[in-house]
Amino acid sequence: MEQNAKAAVAKKIGLIDGLVVRAGVFYYDQIFLRYASEKKPLELVLSHADVGTVLACVSAGDKARLGKYLSSVANELFDASAQVVAVTAIAPQLAIDEIARIARGPVVNVLEIIPAGLKAAGIDRA
Repeated sequence: MEQNAKAAVAKKIGLIDGLVVRAGVFYYDQIFLRYASEKKPLELVLSHADVGTVLACVSAGDKARLGKYLSSVANELFDASAQVVAVTAIAPQLAIDEIARIARGPVVNVLEIIPAGLKAAGIDRA
């Protein structure tokens, strides 16, 4: 019964990848290892964003278009039953407010959670 209770609490994660494929693989690997170490089932859906589209928006300073594009990718993940979506690349964070506003579910802002992760790991800005 305890395993079923844990499974009921686990969230299905949506991960937007695409800017650097190796980074997406790294994030997936780290998430997998974390869940495995805690003996939790991992439910994850991955979508590959088009790097050309993202870089064209960033180069043009077009946050609205970037937000619209990446929120559509996020919404595809929500349609695949993700309960939370992480946009892990740094460049898309320029439009994170637009992405979060348009997306149909919660979107993780990595720039807000990195400091807590560093602190938890015992890393300080010394």
